[in-house]
Amino acid sequence: MTALTEAMVSCTELNAFENILLVHERLVAETLGLPRAQDLYFSDYWGVVKSLGAWGGDFVLVTSDKGVEETKAYFLEKGFGVFLGYEELVLFE
Repeated sequence: MTALTEAMVSCTELNAFENILLVHERLVAETLGLPRAQDLYFSDYWGVVKSLGAWGGDFVLVTSDKGVEETKAYFLEKGFGVFLGYEELVLFE
């Protein structure tokens, strides 16, 4: 898990990042004996959905190769009104 996390933070390509997220998510799901949030709520989503927090689906990290507006619209349509983009979460100096 540590190696996956280290790979995640140093990754510079979306495809590679998504693959790492999927491996991490599957390992956690298997260990906890819980389904992935993507399988439960977002099976038709085009990117990767990674559970965060206490793994109850309350917070997720998502990837997308589509625009912010299209990605945000998908989640709004599903009833999820809080959507924070990368630029809102990362401190740029």
